[in-house]
Amino acid sequence: MLSKRWLLVSSLLLAAVLALLVVTPLLIRHYAAEWLRQHGGEQVQFQDVDFNPFTATLLLKGLRVAVNDQTTLSFDSAGAKLGWLPLLHKQVEVQAVQLRGLDLVVDKRQQNETLIGGIRLPAGEGESGKGAPTRSSWRAGITSVTLSDIHVRYLGNGLDLLLDLDHLRLSTLAQWSAMKPTQLEARGSLNGAPFEVSGELAPLAPQTHYTLQLALSSLPLEGFAPLVQERVQRLSGKLSFDGTLTYAQDGAGFSARQQGTVRVQALDATVKQPKITIGNSDATIDSKVSFSAKGSDQTLQLSSDIAARSMPTQP
Repeated sequence: MLSKRWLLVSSLLLAAVLALLVVTPLLIRHYAAEWLRQHGGEQVQFQDVDFNPFTATLLLKGLRVAVNDQTTLSFDSAGAKLGWLPLLHKQVEVQAVQLRGLDLVVDKRQQNETLIGGIRLPAGEGESGKGAPTRSSWRAGITSVTLSDIHVRYLGNGLDLLLDLDHLRLSTLAQWSAMKPTQLEARGSLNGAPFEVSGELAPLAPQTHYTLQLALSSLPLEGFAPLVQERVQRLSGKLSFDGTLTYAQDGAGFSARQQGTVRVQALDATVKQPKITIGNSDATIDSKVSFSAKGSDQTLQLSSDIAARSMPTQP
């Protein structure tokens, strides 16, 4: 009799485990697709969803979201791995996040609306009538983030920018080790101009700070003309930069510093007021700029060496 009961219990447990393994991916796929449709995705397709509850691993494959028959969001694979044991210590630890083959359109051409991959993000709830937020005893963190083959197109404010990321990696970013800087390394291109960036970030520390080493080569300036159209009538040329960018915030004060070499090639521009025309000019600027502000006190320091092939002319 006991053996029959044990066999029955074992069979029920096995059936429950099998049902969990089969049903959970289907539910994830259904609710994810439904959420995307409710927030703007007209066509949503998932190739596959894998979920392993024993290793707390989720893998999404072959997502495609389309609006007006145009693909606005797609990726080859996106995965995350969660640590079960840290939950016992009230820590949500995402051990790894990986994203590969992403194509995304960020559209800000409509006033007061941002579409990310064709999806309208839900508006945040207002805080009126509510007290101060309660500090949670739970803490969260990510051990590593790896992105590869990423393509993001930004439309808005007259801009049409294309960011291509060949590779990006972030190390540990966690509330329980907020003082430990996060290491960043990335390479890719912006509007066809290759760049490499590396450095460290501490966004969760009491004294937030960022230090980045950036190398950017031959960025076309005409793509940014809409940003300065009120003052500049015509703008073209290529911009390169090799140097360091630093930002730190402490309480109500902050400081920012830039040090490196800026090179402008084949610059053609017409400034509206005062009327200045610059034609086919090259310039190299070795500069050090620092700015700090605390309350009403502001300090700006600038030193530079400029070498120019041709000078601006007054028409």
